[in-house]
Amino acid sequence: MHLQPLLILLLCVAACSSKLPEPDSAGARTYVHYCSVDGCHGAIPPKQAGARYWDTKLEMMLKVIAQHGSAMPSAAEVEEIRRYLHAHAMHAGG
Repeated sequence: MHLQPLLILLLCVAACSSKLPEPDSAGARTYVHYCSVDGCHGAIPPKQAGARYWDTKLEMMLKVIAQHGSAMPSAAEVEEIRRYLHAHAMHAGG
């Protein structure tokens, strides 16, 4: 059936998103909007990397979004995403 791959994809995206901390927060919603739902992959839980990694990854992904001609987040949205990722990033020693 043609719907089976779509269903599997939707379940994978839902599973990734449900692992996000504070999934109903503005930061999480903005992160998912630009980096998952309208982006090209599932949202990666912030605890999987440290804040410096997320700074680098966010800048790289902004370039990818621009190259694809997708809607860019505003400066305020970028900072909201950055604050969310930093708040929930993997911390040294913990």
